[in-house]
Amino acid sequence: MHRRRAIIGAAAAAAAGCTFAPDVDHDGADAPRALPLAQAPQIAWVLSSGGPRGFVHVGVLKALDELNLKPDLIVGASVGALVGCLRASGVPGAEIETLALELQPTNMARLAIWSDQRFSGAPVAELVHRYARKQLLEEMPVPMACVATRKRDAAVVAFTAGDAGVAVQASSAIEGQFTPVRIRGEPHVDADWFAPLPVRIARTLGARLGPLLFQLPPNFRKDTGRLGDLLAMLPRDLRVAFEFRHHSWFDDDVYALLRAWNGALCVADTEKGTTPLIATADFGYLRLRDADYTDDELAAWAGRISTQGWRDAYVFFKHEESGTGPALGRRMLRSLADTTPKM
Repeated sequence: MHRRRAIIGAAAAAAAGCTFAPDVDHDGADAPRALPLAQAPQIAWVLSSGGPRGFVHVGVLKALDELNLKPDLIVGASVGALVGCLRASGVPGAEIETLALELQPTNMARLAIWSDQRFSGAPVAELVHRYARKQLLEEMPVPMACVATRKRDAAVVAFTAGDAGVAVQASSAIEGQFTPVRIRGEPHVDADWFAPLPVRIARTLGARLGPLLFQLPPNFRKDTGRLGDLLAMLPRDLRVAFEFRHHSWFDDDVYALLRAWNGALCVADTEKGTTPLIATADFGYLRLRDADYTDDELAAWAGRISTQGWRDAYVFFKHEESGTGPALGRRMLRSLADTTPKM
């Protein structure tokens, strides 16, 4: 009798961590849907996939909260969809951080019985249902798009309405590992093969994109042919910046090529030196990589920026665990506000 009870208990414990019907078809009224947004967004936060490492998004969200910045749209893939969905529903970054630190693997997956894949992502949907402050994507304070791939034709789909938990589960269903999520008869998996960083989706939904940065390795010497071919492939309305790390690139023919395509020369201030401050586009792109800057140093940079005639300037500080980046950003904004362009 005792042995029988032990076997039944072990079976029950194992069953608690399993899903016996992983291929449920979500076809009800609240099943996720890909619908146009009610209002075209201007600013979108795009959160990529990345597995457990994708929870670094939480630190970025906390910094953005500190600056009191709010988007018109959040677009997320896989873990980016999970983190983004919680934030879009109204959960502050600090609370998402607490949740992320407490998560265990069993909170994210369950063994899938009678399935070709090993795991079911149903716990992910349950997690969203438990912690999100709104259950339907269209009711969230910030519009949210969860990006997944439709298996039939490999089409990238952005769910913007319906059950948020199921949408996140579909976006997080790693192909070959997790059971696809069936929505209105169509199996969906994560978009990692086609849109791990779904910037194009944000653009399709109407968001205005910031510049795209190309960082070249230090051993990559000047090749204006390749640079020209790349520039010709890019959409003309997409702002692009280039960070060259080999000295051969800092040459007049490179600057002329960038000007022809409105491509910005990234100005990088690092411990190894500073890139020449040369305007090649109608916007500036600066990466100020010192761990700290004095007020005088920031004022000097603000003065240089204000004299370039740029329509916009994008300034990025080094991301440190101590959170000095957002503080430097606030100080730079004050320095820019106090700077009068020299005539």
